[in-house]
Amino acid sequence: HRFRNFYDATSVEIGGGLNGNGEFIGTILAPFADLEFTAPGQSGRTIVGGDVTHDAYGSEFHNIDFDPPCDLPIPPIPECPNTSPTSAPTSAPTSGPMSS
Repeated sequence: HRFRNFYDATSVEIGGGLNGNGEFIGTILAPFADLEFTAPGQSGRTIVGGDVTHDAYGSEFHNIDFDPPCDLPIPPIPECPNTSPTSAPTSAPTSGPMSS
């Protein structure tokens, strides 16, 4: 099972307009792209930020979990900023439409 990462793409085409019985195997990550899918099917996950056009006859998607060959690192969770109210008044804006 392969993982295809199209991180910077805005448009992705899988299949190239070819028809047949060759299924696309793998997970697709395209968080900022539209996906045009013309392969006859897929076994894997599809994560797309835009629209998906599924343009092949007799095809289907099989939602198979991504199972990496080794453990993946867990990204750190950023700390939340302190948004507690303050007892002292804040200063007036120094720029912007309300500063004059």
